[in-house]
Amino acid sequence: MHHTIYGVDLDGTLYDNSHRVHLIPVDRGDTEAWTKFNCACEDDTARPAMLALVRSLIQAGADVRFLTGRGAVARTPTLRKLVADRLLLWGQDVTMRPMKDYRAAPVFKREVVQGWLDENPDAQVLMLEDDPAIVEALRQMERVTVLQIDSLCADVRTK
Repeated sequence: MHHTIYGVDLDGTLYDNSHRVHLIPVDRGDTEAWTKFNCACEDDTARPAMLALVRSLIQAGADVRFLTGRGAVARTPTLRKLVADRLLLWGQDVTMRPMKDYRAAPVFKREVVQGWLDENPDAQVLMLEDDPAIVEALRQMERVTVLQIDSLCADVRTK
């Protein structure tokens, strides 16, 4: 029997974070500036159709996992936002990039998704993702299907 893991990206997919565009660092290696950008997530706007889709999956008892390239420094505001939007029970977690992990987001997310598959040999992953580079990387994996969402991510739109 197959098990489906539903992976949900946050920035640009589940949430419109375009209000944060002014916080994107000119120097992409500026960790402190990225921290400010990521920690401003509590003011992101949930995309109504995506919110309804993810809530319906959760209510149906699906294995829904949140995966974001946000730095783990933004864990508390991220969890608060997901709890406020009734997508996560306090105490549940979301997979976030460790603060010293400077790999490209597609590399980070591929590793996480591969871990899900390794832990669940009968599973397949259906990933909801907006970033074209991540979509391409995940589509190269076996047992992974990606639904590409039109991006409302400030960072993706400025690349």
